[in-house]
Amino acid sequence: MELQVKDLYKTGVFKTETSVQNYIVMEILNEKGEPVGAWQLQEDLLKHGIKSSTASIGRLLRNLDYKGYTTRMSNKGRVLTDKGFAKLQGLEERIRQVKQRDNFQNSLQVNKYEELTDLLLARKAIETETARQAAIKATPSELELLKKAVHAHKNCVDNNQDPTVTALDFHAVVAEISHNKFLKTLLDMLIYEEKKIEAVFESLVTRERGHAYALEHQNIANMIINQEPDKAAELMSKHIQTLHDAICEQIDEDF
Repeated sequence: MELQVKDLYKTGVFKTETSVQNYIVMEILNEKGEPVGAWQLQEDLLKHGIKSSTASIGRLLRNLDYKGYTTRMSNKGRVLTDKGFAKLQGLEERIRQVKQRDNFQNSLQVNKYEELTDLLLARKAIETETARQAAIKATPSELELLKKAVHAHKNCVDNNQDPTVTALDFHAVVAEISHNKFLKTLLDMLIYEEKKIEAVFESLVTRERGHAYALEHQNIANMIINQEPDKAAELMSKHIQTLHDAICEQIDEDF
């Protein structure tokens, strides 16, 4: 048997402890290929981490007899019937499908991780320059928009809300006030793709580091407001690299 008892529960194929035990007993009977008694089943179940009395096993076997999955061979023990074998094959097929689905999802997640890290490297190249240009070209009214974006992100983090949208909004504002429509268009495309990719993940380490990123946003904004383009570009580059490195850390932990 490839899967442990706890893994069998996780498949969703089995709803109760009894249904898992029924499956394991049928699997044992099929592997033995000969009549098996309650005492032998007790030992075999223990190997799978299931402690059960012979009385409990007897009740389980009588239930399988009733369903037509097993039959008693005089005093030698039980064997699997044709109906029981068909039932076992059906369960094994459902387990196999679940394993294939999980393997596919894991593969998909790896691909999404790789896409996300590649996307962040592209953002780094673009946003290093948007920060520089914003520090040079932003108007006073646009700097007020920048301040509002910083505040919105920090407020979201302080209230323990998902900061993804407000964080990306900050970067979009920086691109907007850079007055470079080509960089802005490219970043908009990347942000759109990033939102779709991140939606695949139940958890991302970057969502858990909102306070640190909010501070980095504030520092970038300060350099833009103070019209220090080289420092603004440097801080933005380091910020995006930090995001990239955090995702790489998560890849190493998950796989």
